[in-house]
Amino acid sequence: MTIPPAAADPGTAAAIARLPTAALGVPGLDADPAWRLAAAFLLGYRGHTRRAYFADIRAWYGWCAGIDLPPLSAQRHHVDRWIAEQLEHPQPGTGRPASAATVTRRLSCLSGLYEYAVVDAGLLEASPVVRVKGRGCPTGPAPPGSPKPS
Repeated sequence: MTIPPAAADPGTAAAIARLPTAALGVPGLDADPAWRLAAAFLLGYRGHTRRAYFADIRAWYGWCAGIDLPPLSAQRHHVDRWIAEQLEHPQPGTGRPASAATVTRRLSCLSGLYEYAVVDAGLLEASPVVRVKGRGCPTGPAPPGSPKPS
């Protein structure tokens, strides 16, 4: 992945430098700022949630790579497009569109990831996920750590 143009900014470079290194144990990923961000974010989760969120981030980063978009340069319209594609097109592994519940969980993960990038890491000025609501996911993403609706 490529580093976003904002990385040339000294403040962004300093924020990247503060992210953990070698957290994933994969040299190619550990050098990438987006994956370093993901590793730092995932440190706050355990077990099944960490595995599910890692898969969600991998799906998002893979989609971004497919359109030659650095994940740290994503904007809201990219997230909207990703949601639409998941709900409308067959997904690898299942051959069916993603369920609304899957998309909602993925949006919750991305919401937390980008909130971490803005608030905790100081890496981005704004989250591309703010105010995103998934079509077929009428409530949009739940804030990270919020209880599931009954």
